[in-house]
Amino acid sequence: MMHRTRVAFLVGVAALVTSWEARAGSGAARRVIPYEATLEENGLPISATVPMVFSLYADSADQAPLWEESAVVDIQAGRFAVLLGNDATNALPDDVFSAPDLQLGLEINGTPLAGRQQLLPALLATHAAGSLDMTVKGGLTVQGAEPSVTLAQEASAGDGAQTFRLLASESGFFVEDITGGNRRPLQIRPGAPTSSLVVSASGRVGVGHPDPQQLLHVQGVDGATQLRVDELSGTTTSRSLLALRNNGGVKMSLEDSSTGSTWTVGLENGNLRMVRGILGVTAFNLEGSGNLTIGGTLTQNSDARLKEDLAVVERPLQRLASIRGWTYRRVDQPGEPRQMGLLAQEVERAFPEAVRVGPDGTRAVAYTSLVAPLVEAAHALDTRLTTTEQQTAQCQARLRTDAERIAALENALAERDARLKRLEEQVARLAARQP
Repeated sequence: MMHRTRVAFLVGVAALVTSWEARAGSGAARRVIPYEATLEENGLPISATVPMVFSLYADSADQAPLWEESAVVDIQAGRFAVLLGNDATNALPDDVFSAPDLQLGLEINGTPLAGRQQLLPALLATHAAGSLDMTVKGGLTVQGAEPSVTLAQEASAGDGAQTFRLLASESGFFVEDITGGNRRPLQIRPGAPTSSLVVSASGRVGVGHPDPQQLLHVQGVDGATQLRVDELSGTTTSRSLLALRNNGGVKMSLEDSSTGSTWTVGLENGNLRMVRGILGVTAFNLEGSGNLTIGGTLTQNSDARLKEDLAVVERPLQRLASIRGWTYRRVDQPGEPRQMGLLAQEVERAFPEAVRVGPDGTRAVAYTSLVAPLVEAAHALDTRLTTTEQQTAQCQARLRTDAERIAALENALAERDARLKRLEEQVARLAARQP
């Protein structure tokens, strides 16, 4: 039979501590050494019940054992665990725990195994009938190809069995849920920087920060600090991936530390607000009713390089004439004051490009799109006005000509009247001379 020890003491201690603490009872306390190992034959783990002899020596050269015990051990899938000194009639002597280089020798099924295994002199365990306590004085190193520590809870009243394992390998350090199918909920990869994860005395968690100042404090120094949330479900649907809740307003602060410029984005009194600077100048306020107020100018991209298939709006005046301006109350906003605007259905008949239809059939008007027909209507009115001015000028010119003609006729009539008057005067003088 070929023996290979793969798991050092702490693994056995952790598993057995859980087991003994799960049992009730009382009795005299005694010190024991928990031991767990793996047995293989021809490279394969064995399962069998075999007699073993465990011998403890003061050092690797000691020929007489300090203590020895025979036991029939059940090996399952190559693994077995024992408590050395558990037999009250064969307790471990004190010099076992004071030996500077304590060694373990094994005899399996009557065959001694070559070599001895060094045990940790600083590992002490006290065993009573219902408990097992362990103290490690100084450092404890668990070595092996994949050194690990197993924590096994036995099933008890109301609780099921549960086993976890602390495991180290070239891939990193892991907490492995053996009962849950060897899942690894916690992993630390080799090379992780200092303070990768810190939990302060106040319960604050730092990621990359040694002294977190908030409940969750993330800090980076390499210029690549990011927060990312991925949902990898194969089902395509809308999901909420970030939720911020508070018993009151909810705010999120954005700061450019190089300039001191700050913005605050938040929910306040039911309104979504964007506030600039420490003075609290509201630049954006979206009410729950959908009303939007901005503190500056709304500018939209309108570069000719972004457009194609251009066509001038035709018959703008006639089409605008089919749209009326209305005042109204919103049926979905009871108690709100009267508003002023257009009806999307009327606009759609005249300018369908300015209307968007939502998934539920609700129509919305892009009011800025109506600037185009208004501009073209202004052009049309300007053309009409220019034509009218030209026609008016022509009429005024004709009127001036007619006035001049009338003035000339009036002058001619005045001259005629003057001659007629002179003739009448002459006739009157001639009549006065006759007897």
